[in-house]
Amino acid sequence: VLLTVLYKTCVGIIVGFIVDAVIRALHKNDEKINIDAICDEDNCHCERGIFYSAIHHTLTITLFVFIVTLAINALVFFIGEERLGALMYDKPFISHLIASVFGLIPNCAASVVLATLCSEGIITAGTMLAGLFSGAGVGLLVLFKVNKRVRDNLIITAVLVVVGIIFGLLGDLIFPASMFAV
Repeated sequence: VLLTVLYKTCVGIIVGFIVDAVIRALHKNDEKINIDAICDEDNCHCERGIFYSAIHHTLTITLFVFIVTLAINALVFFIGEERLGALMYDKPFISHLIASVFGLIPNCAASVVLATLCSEGIITAGTMLAGLFSGAGVGLLVLFKVNKRVRDNLIITAVLVVVGIIFGLLGDLIFPASMFAV
């Protein structure tokens, strides 16, 4: 687990610096975020106080995460972890692509499924890492809600998927297949 965290940390730092350098080179940091405008658009009831607003947001997000989690768990239950694993077994690029897209699901269920499949030896460590690299939690939901430039949001999402695939494939070279098996 520590090696996984160390690997993810190093990749995150390196990719973060690269993305920052590219954005600076393209001069894309010219617009400031107007928090008041976000609050007005969101109908967050800030006029009622921060406590009410925080409760409102927490309950809204909790309901959404519950519904998504329920749907994912139902999907995994009906499809089955074995069938999901068989779809990704012994297909390096395809398995990493599927895992990376699967990792975009905004809750921890995707990470748990990937870690379980890896520990059971159904998928490789690199496939698991591909999904873990692309996982941004509810961050993508917030991004798509707050940033109205859909093109930028899709580029960010694509970068997450590509980083997942590349460093997942590299992870297969670094981590032995038996390292995560139980």
